[in-house]
Amino acid sequence: MRHFKLLILLLGVFSLSSGFAQTTFDVDLQATLLKNMKKLKEGTEVHFTRFTHEKYVGPGFVGEQFFLIDDSVNFSFEIYQNLDDTFDFHYDDIQTLWDGEVISKVIGPLGKVGFQTDLREKMAEEVLTYVREIQKHGLEFEDPYLKSYIYDLAHKIMPKRLLDGRSPQINILLKQDRIPFGDVYPNGTIILSTGLLSVLHSEDELVAVLASELAHFVLDHGFQNIDITTRSAQDDDEFKISLLSILFGSEIIVTPVENSKVTISESSSEIRRKMLKYFGMAYDYRQKRVADRAALQILELLGYNKNALSTALNHIEELYFQECNNSLYAASEGYHSLDARIRQSGEPEKLDDVAFEQMVSFAVTNQAMMKYEDRRFKECVKFLDQNIENHVATADDYILKAKCLLVMSNTEESNREILDLLSEAKAIGRPLDADRIEIVVNLRMNRRTEAVALLKDYINKLSGMGGVSTDIYKAELLWRYNSEFVGQEIAWARKMLIKLHGMMGAEAPMPIVAAGV
Repeated sequence: MRHFKLLILLLGVFSLSSGFAQTTFDVDLQATLLKNMKKLKEGTEVHFTRFTHEKYVGPGFVGEQFFLIDDSVNFSFEIYQNLDDTFDFHYDDIQTLWDGEVISKVIGPLGKVGFQTDLREKMAEEVLTYVREIQKHGLEFEDPYLKSYIYDLAHKIMPKRLLDGRSPQINILLKQDRIPFGDVYPNGTIILSTGLLSVLHSEDELVAVLASELAHFVLDHGFQNIDITTRSAQDDDEFKISLLSILFGSEIIVTPVENSKVTISESSSEIRRKMLKYFGMAYDYRQKRVADRAALQILELLGYNKNALSTALNHIEELYFQECNNSLYAASEGYHSLDARIRQSGEPEKLDDVAFEQMVSFAVTNQAMMKYEDRRFKECVKFLDQNIENHVATADDYILKAKCLLVMSNTEESNREILDLLSEAKAIGRPLDADRIEIVVNLRMNRRTEAVALLKDYINKLSGMGGVSTDIYKAELLWRYNSEFVGQEIAWARKMLIKLHGMMGAEAPMPIVAAGV
């Protein structure tokens, strides 16, 4: 009776206007009825081949109706609510999965509030503003090869079309951030942190995370979470404040409460929480469960290990709590209730994939550098060892591990390991960075004669002598070592030579010419 009255109303409006449009999509959806419906009984198998969107426009009136049609049994079903308790859809491929999920979970809510084109365009521009500022302030992580690889994986997951009319176009940005997160914004922008990439150990795990996040986008959760009637200018102001805070959050923030300091991870996490809420991405537990179920189906359809979601969440949880340094705070944030989600997705298992770990090695280095900046040397070494063991370590990795060992231990064994690391770094590049550490290690090992020779060689390199022409020096080294740094290093090396000269028993001061001038 409800639908009959609505149809009469629409026909009446339509008779006074010329506004009518119908869009039809071919679909291939098989489902089992979960309740009696019209002439069909519970348990009946149906095969929908058409999805139609009818739009009626009259004076001050817009009406929309959505239908699923099974021509074989002349069955037409109007969609006006969530269909999870009406049909059990069966999926054979990615496009069919997303068609069924959009029809089942998006079309009904969308029909009630409308597409809200203006608000969606405004949100898209805000996301683009955020992305531009990330890039402008040097927070984007540049790795074209890795980004291309992630695009390929995302395209495997994404549908070619969305039945609600949105574009399935995505845009990927990699962000330097200690906290492991993957966010998909309402306009299809995907932001993945180096923290996330550094803790995943297989392609299966990355696909699982991407699938879960992209499910939030396809299912329109971000837009559904925004209260259209209450979003105000105050929200816009909060967005701008949060945007500035998150971009300049690399500095330690002083809070007004007793001038206490908030660590980088805590402030960044709090700011990110506000940003997610602003964009409707503070998903509730039900939405996360729905997205996780979709991810599990995608893993199965694409032939990946279904346990990859649980192992990925386990890795994320470990680093997330570690970075936030407060499990209660972290549990109220991005990946809350992980324990329950992990149990529902299967027990964690080891899914290490060396080829994948090699693919993300630059992100691992980036995470290690941030650990070093935080003086968390053991954690830094753990990341660096992954690259070294996978035979993709760069000179940066060897130098950084040597620096960590330098402050973590002072034994014959550790000092020799540092020298071995420096040899590897020199074989690849970065000789000057290795030289200074090598000098210090030789001094620690009481090898003063070797240290004197290394200091002289170091001064010669810094001065552009020792067979290195000025042109080569300017082209290859000056971009990294400016004149101020070079001057300071030469001064330090000369003073160390003089100091060693005295420590080795010489009574007269060392002639300055012998100090490498």
